[in-house]
Amino acid sequence: MKQRNNVLRIATPFDVNSVEDAVRSGKFKFFSEPQRGACRRILHDAIRDLPRRFCYPNLTWSYQQEALRLNYLLTFFDI
Repeated sequence: MKQRNNVLRIATPFDVNSVEDAVRSGKFKFFSEPQRGACRRILHDAIRDLPRRFCYPNLTWSYQQEALRLNYLLTFFDI
């Protein structure tokens, strides 16, 4: 009989919310290196997109909070 791998198969996150869910549930610990790279790319793209999303002066507080949240999530995937 063939033996099965005891590897947990986890879907690769596709947006910031799925990355955040993986961090909150602890599933990010089981990600392979390409999955971790995909998470880094998603978070870097979201950080780069912040000035376009929060372009008005009255959104400064929201911009700062979102930047802090994304940078915090990025700390889980840094090498």
